[in-house]
Amino acid sequence: GQGAIVFGIYSHGDCHPAGVGTEADEWFAHFPHPSARSDIYEFVATNGAKDVGIGKNRPQNYLYSTQLRLIFHRIFERCPERPVLGLLNYCLSGGNLEFMRRESVRRHLGVDKWTLFLMSSSQSKQESMVAGMWDAWFRQLQACLQSNRSDIANLSIKGLY
Repeated sequence: GQGAIVFGIYSHGDCHPAGVGTEADEWFAHFPHPSARSDIYEFVATNGAKDVGIGKNRPQNYLYSTQLRLIFHRIFERCPERPVLGLLNYCLSGGNLEFMRRESVRRHLGVDKWTLFLMSSSQSKQESMVAGMWDAWFRQLQACLQSNRSDIANLSIKGLY
């Protein structure tokens, strides 16, 4: 079988309006350097990033929730059984989970069939206690790995959550 994909993002995060006259937001994690590729932003509503404040007007430095959703969709199209585990540790990171709450998106992309486990350090409109999530996650993982072998044999990703 396919091995799991495990990733973590520890950064700053925020959101901006997806466009003029909409209540929808685009959530993002900040990256220190801009992307050299413009094509990865062609399908993201980046116009809302313009003139919304210091640090919010550099979409080439962001990894957007729309991009993550497309990445997940492509992974599960190619390898539907491959588990994906993500730790999103930045302010407003819960916004990256919003697509899983929208019935139309879940139905269209088949999200309920994905073996996707995401954990965010905050809700979509709330700042994070960024440092605490990594410590709690790795303490739990360490405790599981140091337990007896029969416990490890029965351990699942869901069990770690």
